[in-house]
This record gives sequence, structure tokens and C-alpha cells, in this order.
Amino acid sequence: MSQDDIAESFVGWVGTFSSLSKPVAQLADLTDGIALFEICAEIDRQWFKSIRSADIGDNWVLKLNNLKKLYKLVTRYYEEVLGYPAANLGEPNLSAIAKNEDGHELLKLCHLVLTLAVQCERNQVYIGKIMSLGEDDQRCLMVAIESVLAQLGSADPDTEPDSHDADMDLSQDDDVDPVARLQAELIKSYAEKDELEKSAHDLNVEHKHVQSKYEELLVLNEELKVRMEDLEKSMARADKSGKADFLLRSEIDRLKHDLEKADTRNQDTERANSEHAASIAGLTRQVSEYSSAKEEAARLRDQLQEYKHAAERLAKSEHVIEKYKKKLEESTDLRRQVRLLEEQLAQSQDHSRQIEDEYRRMSQLRPAVDNYRDEYAHLESRHNLTISELRQAMERLR
Repeated sequence: MSQDDIAESFVGWVGTFSSLSKPVAQLADLTDGIALFEICAEIDRQWFKSIRSADIGDNWVLKLNNLKKLYKLVTRYYEEVLGYPAANLGEPNLSAIAKNEDGHELLKLCHLVLTLAVQCERNQVYIGKIMSLGEDDQRCLMVAIESVLAQLGSADPDTEPDSHDADMDLSQDDDVDPVARLQAELIKSYAEKDELEKSAHDLNVEHKHVQSKYEELLVLNEELKVRMEDLEKSMARADKSGKADFLLRSEIDRLKHDLEKADTRNQDTERANSEHAASIAGLTRQVSEYSSAKEEAARLRDQLQEYKHAAERLAKSEHVIEKYKKKLEESTDLRRQVRLLEEQLAQSQDHSRQIEDEYRRMSQLRPAVDNYRDEYAHLESRHNLTISELRQAMERLR
């Protein structure tokens, strides 16, 4: 797996981020650190909030400042948030990246960002982005992640990762989301399947070579047997005629020795051939098992997508139900208010009827009241007249 393959796979993964300020078409577009900063900011906006997103052109000093700030924040994130010893990580040559666009050193930094993404709290989102790529890209990125995890888990940062010893924490940690664990295991199974297929291919080539040598030895063995038989016949004829020669016997002994050596090599070749055949059969069986596992993983991935869609629909339905619940509660309040208003209206109507009844009674008493008023006025006038007459009489009496 070449550096160009890994670079192309990482650029493909970066392309799944739609929030980047500018497109990334090749690895050299990442040398200013801006795109990597934006990816880290999407992973944890609080931690990577102070980023430089301006266009810095070819100014390598500004590029170096961005890369130093990014590397410092990434290593602190590994230590303080993820709990990994960042001292075990191999430090990339940031000056070489900024000045010379060194692809090898830039990939070291990219691997740190990639591993950070699949180890963060929302890792299932970024593993899903990996799963959206092709199988070759998934295997390349998986190798990159395993190399960083192997460094994080070892005391020596220069130790080469072992494909048998390096195991992804995502597939082992009980705290990781089951979706993320399934996706990580699927990526790992692709890598193991690729290694087994390569081993099976190499063994097949070696088996064909051994088989060819075995067939050549069989032919040589048959030729030696024929020559041996011819020499034995010649010697028998020579013995009968009394002309057996010492040189002829020596040649026969030499041919016998060669025949024994050929038989020994033939047996060794047969044994090696049997061992290779058993290894090839075992690897073929493992490849078949991984193919079945791959098909099962693809089925589970499709089923997972269906579950995700169903969960989204369920979430939308719950949202609609909540809205209807609120409306129902509001309508309940409205109905209560309407009942209160109806009661108030009924009381008002009763009061109005009482007022109307009182008004009708007053209307019936009005004629009598008018008569009483007129009579009172008449009596009052008579009273005034009588008082006036009395006053006049009193004045006359004086």
C-alpha cells in the first residue's frame, strides 16, 4: 500500500466534509492547515475555536504558524480529552510541510486528525464518512488509524505497528456506540481480508512453483530409473560375457546415489507441497469466511441504514406528536375558558332577566306612581294655599 494510495484515500475522506471554506483536490491543498483546522472545528468547535481561515497564499511563515497551532491543539486534545499519552506520537516536521509541501510529513499530521475523528465523542459520524468511501480507501484509512493507535498504545513511538497486535479501540471499548463498533469491525475485516487474499495469492504462486519443481523431479526420476534399468541390463549382459568393467559399476553406483537423492528431494517436495496445499486450503477457507462476513456486514449496514431512516421518521413523528400535544393542551385551556365564559354568560342572562322582570314590575307601577305624584302635587298646592290663607288671617288678627 503506497503513500499515494493513502494520500488519495485521505483526500477522499476530507471531501466528505461539506463545511470546508475551499475544496481539497490533492494533498498539497492541506499544507496551510486551514482545511484540517476546519475539520477539527467540526469535531469539537469549543476546543478548536481559534482558527485562522484567511487565505494566506504561499506565505510559508503563516502556514507554519497555523500548523504549529493545529499540532499543539491536536496533541492536547489527545491528552486532555481522549486520555492518550501524546508523547508517544511521532512529531511531524512542520517546517518541511510549510516550506516544501512534504507529503510524507503531512500524512503524519493527517493521520493524527483522522484518528482523532474516529476516537471523539461523535465518532460514528466520521466513521460513517469512511464507510461511504470505496473498499480500497477504507483499507488505506484503516491502516493509517491502526498505525497511530499502535503508537498511542506503545512505549516507543518509533515501534512499527504489528497487524496482529494493533487492535482498534473502537471495536473493543464498551462505551463506544454499537454502530461505530460495527463500522470499525467492518473496516478491520476488510483489511484482514485483503491481507489474507495477498497471503493466499503468494502461497498459490509458491505452490505452483513447488508443483513445477515436483513435476520436473518426477520426470528426472523416471529418466534415472530408465537409465538405471538400461545400465543394469548392460551389466547383466556384461557379466554373462565376463566383460564387466569397473567404470561401468562406478557409473551404476553414482546413478543409484543420484536416484536416492532425487527420491529424497521428491519426498521433501511432496511434504512441502502438502503443507502448502493445507495452508492454501486454510487461507481459502478464511477468505471464504471473510467474504461471508463481508456480505453479512453489508447486509447489516443496509439494515442499519434502514433503522436510521426509521429512527429519523420516528423522531419526526414524535416531534409532530409533541406539537399536537401542545395544541391539545392549548385547546383544553380554550375549552375551559369557553366554559367559564358560558357560565358568565348564563349568569349575565339570569341577571338581565331579573332586571327585565323588575323593569316590567316598575312599568306596571308607573301609572299609580304618576297618580300619586299628581295627587301629591294637588295636595301640596292646597296645603300651600291653606298656609297662605292662614298667614293672611293671622295678619288681619294682628
